Amino acid sequence: MPTVICFLIFTGLAYAKQYDANSTDLTKCKVHYTRSEGSYKDFYEIANEAHGNETLLDFHFSVLAPSDAHILFTPSTKLNKGDPAYEIVLGAGGNMFSDIRRAQKASVKASTRLKNVLSSLDPQSFWIHISKLGLIEIGREGEELAFLSWKDNDPLPIKYFSFGTWPGVEAKWYYDCYPSSGSKEVVKELTHVQRLRHDLLSTYDPYIRPVLKHTDLTILKMQMNLNYISLNEYKSTLELRGTTKLSWNDEKMRWNVSDYGNTKSLHIVSRQIWQPDFVVYNAIDLMGRDVLGDHVMVVTHDGTVQWNPPIRIKAWCNITDLGHWPIDTHSCLVSLGVWNEFEFIQLHFNKEESDILGQHFQTEWEVVDVTIIANFSWDFKQANNTKPAFFKILFTLKRNSSAYSLAFFTPFLVVACGMLLTFCVSPFGHLKISLCCLQLVIISLVLVNLAETIPILPDRVPYLVLLYSYSCFASILCIIISICVINLSRSTYDSPVPHCIFTFLTATPTRIILLLPRAQVSTHYGKIDDLPILSSDENVQETWILLGKVIDRICLYVYIILIMYAVCSQY
Repeated sequence: MPTVICFLIFTGLAYAKQYDANSTDLTKCKVHYTRSEGSYKDFYEIANEAHGNETLLDFHFSVLAPSDAHILFTPSTKLNKGDPAYEIVLGAGGNMFSDIRRAQKASVKASTRLKNVLSSLDPQSFWIHISKLGLIEIGREGEELAFLSWKDNDPLPIKYFSFGTWPGVEAKWYYDCYPSSGSKEVVKELTHVQRLRHDLLSTYDPYIRPVLKHTDLTILKMQMNLNYISLNEYKSTLELRGTTKLSWNDEKMRWNVSDYGNTKSLHIVSRQIWQPDFVVYNAIDLMGRDVLGDHVMVVTHDGTVQWNPPIRIKAWCNITDLGHWPIDTHSCLVSLGVWNEFEFIQLHFNKEESDILGQHFQTEWEVVDVTIIANFSWDFKQANNTKPAFFKILFTLKRNSSAYSLAFFTPFLVVACGMLLTFCVSPFGHLKISLCCLQLVIISLVLVNLAETIPILPDRVPYLVLLYSYSCFASILCIIISICVINLSRSTYDSPVPHCIFTFLTATPTRIILLLPRAQVSTHYGKIDDLPILSSDENVQETWILLGKVIDRICLYVYIILIMYAVCSQY
């Protein structure tokens, strides 16, 4: 047993001496940025170092990236797609696996499934060993065992290396972290624009505000043009889409035009230079920082940066006016500001040149009014302000309710007309009860449809729901009244209606107001000696039919008043 332990210790020491000591002191490292390029542009010549045994390359580096960090080892700086080279990919597939390839973006030779090998918050350190026999090994700093390896039976004479990332991914690389390393960047002939970009961007840190003195203010000017607005009442969210116009001065991007062939402007993509990190404070997600999209930035020789990225905002909106649905009006507040170094940034919103009323596009919602409240609690004379520079946009939105009004008020008009017709048709038939039943069917269908269409919020019951609910009760009452009138008109009675009621029914004002026909009854009706007329069955029945007509006419007028009140009180 002691012999085995001694053998393992001796083997470990021999393996450890095979490679140079690793270093993770990032302050001593050289830095390289790759920004959503998807290709290899800058090449570095591998320094001639003395390695023990059969080691060809002992490469140590660190990388800060969310995924897809690419390193290319190649015999030449001029490569075509498919030319032999060693490409090592860390955190591919959304930081799920890593690969060793023998060509650019092709010919995978070895792969391992290792989740979260990279991090966008902390630099991750690695080592790469390539032997003269073609053995390629990749491991983490501090670990002797490789997590990915492959042997090439036909080794390549590598002389250069380059860093890259997958399109849409940004990475910060640390390399040559100890004195024995000495890789040199390959010098190539550059045009005026390429030389200008190299001089300005080679040492540029896009994550630091571009001022020469950190206490200087950065004035950020902004315009906004909206082309889409939508309010989701079910989720209480407001969505805005459009474009913005941003401008500021970058003190690190100034140059003398005559030194670079009269080049007056540069086009910069993505995170190659500093850009404001906007945030929606009342966003529906946790951070609300994915507000601005990618777009080319134009930089002029005096340091002025023009950036017109698309903007997409999803914010919470308090839905408070569903009681007037579908002609409801809502007020939604959007708080937009800068996330980093806000104490040294002035945010100026140009409302006059912005188009945020949305008059040129058609959506379900109409922007009635917009109120801009800019730079809350900001003192322009005081640089060190502890409150962020932001502005608030208060949108007043009104629904374009033409389609909804047509869909939901037309059935109400049909129901209302049916109620009024119920009191006008003859009680001697089936139409009177049929109209009432038709009303109930229509009301039931509309209420079911409203339950599927209108969001359920505890604030207030929508007026349309109340309108059709009350219409349902009115239809039930209409059925009850119709049954009474039919019974009064069709039943056989031995005696006429009471004299006082008959007097009211036959009075001239009653007949004119209720539009009743003249009753053909004896002039001696109601007198004691009028026994022959009392025994007339026809006259007795006419009085009860007349009573039914009066009830119909009175209910007709009452329902007309109620229907007019229901419509006019709200609309």
